[in-house]
Amino acid sequence: MALGDDAPSPSIDLAGLRAVATAEPPPVAGPEPAPAPKRSAGRRSAYFPALDGLRALAVGAVVAYHANLTWAKGGFLGVDVFFVLSGFLITGVLLADVERTGHLQLRRFWRRRARRLLPAVGVLLVAVALLVPLLAPDEGHRLGGDLLAAIAYVTNWRLIFQHQSYFEAIGRPPLLQHLWSLAVEEQFYLLWPLVLAVALRWNRRRELLGAWALGLAGISTLIMILLYDPSVDPSRVYYGTDTRIAAIFVGAALACVSKAWAGKRWVSGPKRKLRLEIAGVVSLGILVWCVANVSQFDARLYRGGFLLVALAAVVVVAVGADRQRTVVARVLGMRPLVWLGKRSYAIYLWFWPVFMLSRPHADVDLSGNTLLALQLAVILALAAASYRFVEVPCRSGALGRAWDQWRAGKLPAQTRRTTVRVAAGLAVLAVFAAIVYQPPKPITVQAAARGVHRVGGARVPMATVTTFGPSPLDAGVATTVASASPGPAPTTAPPTTSAAPIQAKVTAIGDSVLLETQDALAAKIADLYFDADVARQTSRTLAAARALRASGKLGDEVVLQVGNNGTITKSQFDQFMDVFASVRRVVIVNIKVPRPWEQANNDVLADGVQRTPKAVLVDWNKLGAAHPDVFENDSVHLTPSGVQLLTDAIVAKL
Repeated sequence: MALGDDAPSPSIDLAGLRAVATAEPPPVAGPEPAPAPKRSAGRRSAYFPALDGLRALAVGAVVAYHANLTWAKGGFLGVDVFFVLSGFLITGVLLADVERTGHLQLRRFWRRRARRLLPAVGVLLVAVALLVPLLAPDEGHRLGGDLLAAIAYVTNWRLIFQHQSYFEAIGRPPLLQHLWSLAVEEQFYLLWPLVLAVALRWNRRRELLGAWALGLAGISTLIMILLYDPSVDPSRVYYGTDTRIAAIFVGAALACVSKAWAGKRWVSGPKRKLRLEIAGVVSLGILVWCVANVSQFDARLYRGGFLLVALAAVVVVAVGADRQRTVVARVLGMRPLVWLGKRSYAIYLWFWPVFMLSRPHADVDLSGNTLLALQLAVILALAAASYRFVEVPCRSGALGRAWDQWRAGKLPAQTRRTTVRVAAGLAVLAVFAAIVYQPPKPITVQAAARGVHRVGGARVPMATVTTFGPSPLDAGVATTVASASPGPAPTTAPPTTSAAPIQAKVTAIGDSVLLETQDALAAKIADLYFDADVARQTSRTLAAARALRASGKLGDEVVLQVGNNGTITKSQFDQFMDVFASVRRVVIVNIKVPRPWEQANNDVLADGVQRTPKAVLVDWNKLGAAHPDVFENDSVHLTPSGVQLLTDAIVAKL
């Protein structure tokens, strides 16, 4: 019966799913598969271009988010679309094997997964190991551990145990940080087939399997809700396998129930295509809206929002994998999207190292659209090469055949010579990297500790800040703060001024940017209590302000610098003002930081100042934009002239 008739027909064919997920492309690039489903040997086997198109949109959203494009502030949700696709296709492969052979072929499944995933990521790890000593020596201290975690597919848990934020990194984040999502998927690939094997021994009803998968998704979502704390960085629940696997199980549930539901009238009735059209357009619209509007710090995401995104994605997957040629399927199946989708794995592997090794004004002198265009060109070139020369040959078994020919002495002489030369070249590069590479020595600098009271410019307890790399200001996440201890006087004298010191009692509260101004402010304020810390988020700043109020250490005037390391909401601003109810004046310093939350935070601060009569604004964003030379390479922290500029702006408002 022709597709598109009103008679019942399977909406998704598991044999077709198996072909989608495991089909081996030819060793030589040829024309893209035709969009229409194909039939062969009496069993339907289909390729669905729309799924590759969906991959393209997902990876594009992720890249746009990390490129700090304002229209993609929710682009990180593209990872959830990948999770849904993986759960759907992998479970479809496993169930198709059960249909074909009567049982799960676990060894064959894991072998094919390894052949699909490991070669490309292996090339990436070798490249990073060679490039770090040359281009990013500040990453040397953690490279070994990152490589081992990537090889073992536990990057997400390494990042959790190291308290590495996904959203709030100043400086250069780890070059392999993006492999956290591959770790979650690989852990699913290892465990889910075992769970499925046990479940199939007990009951083979597809509806029940789907219900179990949805139940596991619900449990994962519940764990996220219970672990989420809006007052701290959400990276623990963002990275965790236990909290993020829900999207994968949603996709798995679709694969379980699709065939069982195919004959249901509410699925395959007379208006089936119309239902698919509406569901596809609405669900794709929801995903696009979320990518454009949802913030990574939106509490609703961690209270069930990720599950809702996964449910929208799974509807798009179901529509895209249906034999009905809906509008959504045709749009997602356009050839440029399909081309990108086929290379989405390689694009995801390479985009992050390229971005992190070409940071504007830190690694290269370019910025803006020019730099982004060059970065995208490099990413696409690397992805195309990876797909053509690594992924396709390995998936088709070419490397295995070459190895068998090598051992049998049947490999052509020219091929043997080329292989030896390539291996020798890589060995030389490895030896060279080992010789020139010197792990960066820890640099100890003196920085102001929390709770420093400066009277008449006299220095009181300092904290030792230990970091790695050529510049503590560019170390970012590698910075750790030790316990407070007395420290020596600064090697350079603080800025001086001919004006008499301000006599009011002033309390300054902020993060590492304000931290840099301590000496300069102390030279101009007779009685200064300083409370600042590295990488301090809004919730921690608010907690510090409350502690100062409780201990009676709030001055007559308060300098508040907040928002560099994450979002600040209207409610949080109002809570700050409640804490400062007894203060005569509050000087609010807005932010100049190349992060997606910059404009939103400054809007909140400006609105709050307008609503609070005793609050005044230091427009550091405008002032910093007019003096770009006062920033260090990370475009956040300050040179000595920047410290003086910010100090003068603050003092002018006191």
